[in-house]
This record gives sequence, C-alpha cells and structure tokens, in this order.
Amino acid sequence: MADPLVKAGVRAPVKHQLFQLSTNYRSHDGIVQAARFMVDLLTRFFPSSLDALTPESAKVTGPKPMFFLDRPENDTNLRRLIQEKGTGNVEFGAEQGLFIDVELLARSKN
Repeated sequence: MADPLVKAGVRAPVKHQLFQLSTNYRSHDGIVQAARFMVDLLTRFFPSSLDALTPESAKVTGPKPMFFLDRPENDTNLRRLIQEKGTGNVEFGAEQGLFIDVELLARSKN
C-alpha cells in the first residue's frame, strides 16, 4: 500500500539503506569462528549457494567448540561432556551440541 502523504506530494519517499549486521552479541567468538569456518567451506565448494557477507565477529571471547569425527568406542567421556552438571541429565542447551552420524544418515536415505 502506497503512503498517502507520498502520493499527495506532502513528503518525499524514504530511501532505505541496506546494511549488514556483522557483530554477534549472542555467541562467543569461539562459536562465531567455527560457524565462519563452516560458511567458508560452503562458499568454497558451493560458490553460488550463499550470499557474500562480511564475516561476523563477537564481542566476547570463548573456547573453540569441540568436533568429534568418529563416535568413540566408549562414549563415557562424550556423555560426561554433554551431561548437565549436578543432575546428570543430558539436555541440549548453550553448552551442548548436536551429533550426527553422517554415514548412518546417508544409508537411511537410500
């Protein structure tokens, strides 16, 4: 719907200015850098799949996330890593992650 004041010539239309939000205030720099790495890989192997944006940064430093390439034989240490301290419950949240067995997923798609 057109602005009636603009249509009547009372005021000029607003010229929108596009800008990028490149500071992430919700995640620490370890997470942001890991995400940047993944985006860089996607951009490198699939150059036309993502828009080119300014890389994000974070104001808060933090540890780099851990990546597991294989499921360990004994997942006691992995379970200890993702368990909620004090209760022993395993819940996803700010300190946990998602583990995907890519090979199992690929086999299930066939």
